[in-house]
Amino acid sequence: MRICLDVDGTLCELKSRHDDYAAVRPLPHAAESIRKLRAAGHYVILATARHMKTCGANVGLVVARQGQTLIDWLSRHGIEYDELWFGKPHADLYVDDKAMAFQGNWFTLGEDELLRRAGGSERKMNLVVAMAGAGSRFSRAGYELPKPLIPAFGEPMYRHAVRSLPLHRAETLICLIRRDAHAPLLRRDIERVFHAYRPVVVELDEVTRGQAETVLYAQHHLAFHLPVLVHNADSAFDVRSFAEFPTGADGALLLFRGAGNKWSYAAMDAEGRVSRVTEKDPISPYASTGTYYFRSSVQLFELIEDAIRRGETVNGEYYLGPLYNRMIADGAGVRGYEVDRFISFGTPEDLASAEADPLNREAVMRLADRAAVKPDRDGASTPQP
Repeated sequence: MRICLDVDGTLCELKSRHDDYAAVRPLPHAAESIRKLRAAGHYVILATARHMKTCGANVGLVVARQGQTLIDWLSRHGIEYDELWFGKPHADLYVDDKAMAFQGNWFTLGEDELLRRAGGSERKMNLVVAMAGAGSRFSRAGYELPKPLIPAFGEPMYRHAVRSLPLHRAETLICLIRRDAHAPLLRRDIERVFHAYRPVVVELDEVTRGQAETVLYAQHHLAFHLPVLVHNADSAFDVRSFAEFPTGADGALLLFRGAGNKWSYAAMDAEGRVSRVTEKDPISPYASTGTYYFRSSVQLFELIEDAIRRGETVNGEYYLGPLYNRMIADGAGVRGYEVDRFISFGTPEDLASAEADPLNREAVMRLADRAAVKPDRDGASTPQP
């Protein structure tokens, strides 16, 4: 079979139409999958329309500008092919990150889905919630339920954490949980409460060495061409709007005014630019909510795997915050975004303190109201029935 694979967004990530192939990253497992296709006897065609518009559809000019750069990139990353096209070739099967299957009948195409996709995915992202920790402080205090299911304001605490996220932007909502006696109960609760966002629940067989290592288990379920926002299950935050969240930055972390050595901290200037992130070291008043944004999902996993190879732990755990220091050193732009209210359920003491504050109760009620909406086909939000 002649199989045509779009290069842009299918084999590699591209941040904007002006990006050069020399600087982009291949998507995980792409090269291996293509090798298997060719070994099975399929004819693999790679195609790209990159720069076709800016070159006035002049294929010769496109090849002159990008041809050798793309060929070198494919060779450097071990990506095999039988043909390389600048334009659209004939094929039996097309694989494209923006494709929508057509079955030959416009009556069954689904106008709602077509219009939704036509709206674009510029604001969409992967949402990952890590809730696979041991919760040892709660178990030592006599709690029998796993930490995510421990009640806070009358509901499992993880619900408040998930509702803090911009669910209306979720392309994928991935929840990472422990596989134990309570896993079926937690899975059912996630799938029931957040069914409108089609959650993917991944069960881990063992306790990991921190949030960063836990996040690795999400990689088989991500849309790698989209950004990723990671959060924990034992804290909630309230922001009036995510409209000003710096999604154009290479990285961003949500912050609150904190103190003490139990948080991550970010050194941030008056413009919101972050110059350094530390764990358990209060270098500034800005503490992390445990919520981390990476514009490149591919880069996030590269950074995590590199940190594990280097053994870069704090108190024996791998954290996400310090990954930004590597990005900053390489010239990436990392921003801080201060939330309006932060609520921690991390320890029995934190939970008791949080529930004693009536302003926190008001905040979690707002979060519940906000999570009860989902995006329309035109991007607006409408209440769930």
